Amino acid sequence: MQAWFVLNVYAALLISMLMFFNYRRESRRSIQAHAFGQLLLMLLILVVMDSLSRNGSGAGTDSTADELAVVGTYIVMAFHPFIYYFSLKYVNCWFDEEGFTGTDPVSLFVGGWAVVNFIFVTVNQLFDVPFFFNYDDGVYTQCTSYSIRGAVNLALYLVIDFYVVYNRKRINQLYRKVIIAFPLICFGSGIGQVMFSDIPVLYSGIVFACLALYIYVQNRDINEDYLTGAVNRRRIDYVLNMNINGSREFDDRNFGAVMIDIDFFKSINDTWGHQVGDAALQDLTTILFDCFRKEDIIGRYGGDEFLVIMHNTNQDGMEQAVLRLKESVDHFNTNGHDGIHSLHKRDYKLNISVGAALYDEAEKLTASQFIKKVDALMYEEKQRHHIEKTDAIDVDCT
Repeated sequence: MQAWFVLNVYAALLISMLMFFNYRRESRRSIQAHAFGQLLLMLLILVVMDSLSRNGSGAGTDSTADELAVVGTYIVMAFHPFIYYFSLKYVNCWFDEEGFTGTDPVSLFVGGWAVVNFIFVTVNQLFDVPFFFNYDDGVYTQCTSYSIRGAVNLALYLVIDFYVVYNRKRINQLYRKVIIAFPLICFGSGIGQVMFSDIPVLYSGIVFACLALYIYVQNRDINEDYLTGAVNRRRIDYVLNMNINGSREFDDRNFGAVMIDIDFFKSINDTWGHQVGDAALQDLTTILFDCFRKEDIIGRYGGDEFLVIMHNTNQDGMEQAVLRLKESVDHFNTNGHDGIHSLHKRDYKLNISVGAALYDEAEKLTASQFIKKVDALMYEEKQRHHIEKTDAIDVDCT
């Protein structure tokens, strides 16, 4: 059994599997899943056609295998550049715009090259005009311009990667690194294809890139909050239960939790809109990551509430962390949008209420009971803040 056949069979199976799972997510996910599905479909077609093109005898006979080989070769050569276009369309969907318009210069260039290549290959095949190849008695002979075509195709993934790097700040931080890496992996596969022309390295490499991309995105979606980059409720509950149960994964029961809530968050949404409210959540998340340690778990518990699980800490360490947090919020408010923590221009100020407690094994609290305890401490401070604001309004009125 030839190596190319094994590679293409595995590639087709992996693509089919990815298409199945992506289809199940597509109705629940945004435009990214739809664009990813288009990329996978194009890739599957090319892998199948590549297999047909390699299965002919090369003797120019009228056998079915040779006829299918001609069809497969034509489709691969005519439609191959569209894989770059669909790759670009997919990465574009991770930018902060609503969808993919295809009107930016890079998209027009890549799409234009795909159309030009299709026209030239079609004319070459139908009218024996040797733009890229000659076909005689079942044997394809490359023309000089074939190498130019290959060089342009190879360079397209570099163009896409430069385009992604240039626009990297428009990609959510959760996915930025893997979106940048995706075209580079595909480019490396193209280099491999040049070195090993008898093996379909390129398509196998693109399949590998798609698989790595899907696993990475899926894992992020499961455990992290898309808006803020903090872990989500699912991960918080898991970590907290593992700590309470003394799991070997963390190997310590000496931990505590800090609950943080944004005061008057509804007024931010009502006054400046939900986009500004989202910016407030992102700003607070940035401050939390600056104030707590790398080993601490920072999560968005729900709405405008955040929970930090601190490992290997004591009462003094927890109090110092809370103090750093409050000082950072004050610094943030004092310095406005020029503050070191802010990524957004804003007119609002952050006000937070905090509750913190160490876990006491003697109390034998469950995860939900411990969260309720910390939440009650936070709510006590929140009530004081609301009373202070009401009193301040009364004083102003008098």
